[in-house]
Amino acid sequence: MTTEEVKQRIVNEILLRGYDDHYIDHNEEREIVQIAVELGVSVENTLAALQQVCDEYHYVLESHINRQIEQQIVAAAGDNGRIGPHDFEQIFSQIKKLLHGKKSDRDIKAMIIAVMERTGYNRIKNRWWFGNWYTRLKREVGLA
Repeated sequence: MTTEEVKQRIVNEILLRGYDDHYIDHNEEREIVQIAVELGVSVENTLAALQQVCDEYHYVLESHINRQIEQQIVAAAGDNGRIGPHDFEQIFSQIKKLLHGKKSDRDIKAMIIAVMERTGYNRIKNRWWFGNWYTRLKREVGLA
C-alpha cells in the first residue's frame, strides 16, 4: 500500500467508528491504532492523525476528554490535593461543554469520578460535619 492509501484507510476507519455518535471511545481508539500498526504506521503518527481527523470532523476523542479531566482535577486540587463539591461542578460543566451532548450528565460524572479514582485525587473537602458529597455522588452515578 502506498502512503496515501494507508492515510485514507486510517481516516476511513476513524470515520466508520465514529459515524453514528461522533465519539471515539477507548476501545475504538485501540482498534484504530492496531489497524494502523498492522499497516506499518507508528503509534505516535497514528495518534496524531486520529486527533487531527477528530478535530476536522468534529468527533470527540475520549482519551482527549480524559486528559482534560485530569488536568482540571490537578488544577482544582491545588496544594492540599483535595476536591470540593464546587470544584467538581466546575469540572463537570467544562467537560459537558467539550462533549457537545455526546454523553449524559450521569456518564460525564462517572468519567470524572473514574479519573479521580485512577489518579488518586479522590480525597475530598467536606464543608460540614455531616454528609459526604463524594460518596453520595458515587451512589447517585451507580459507582458505590
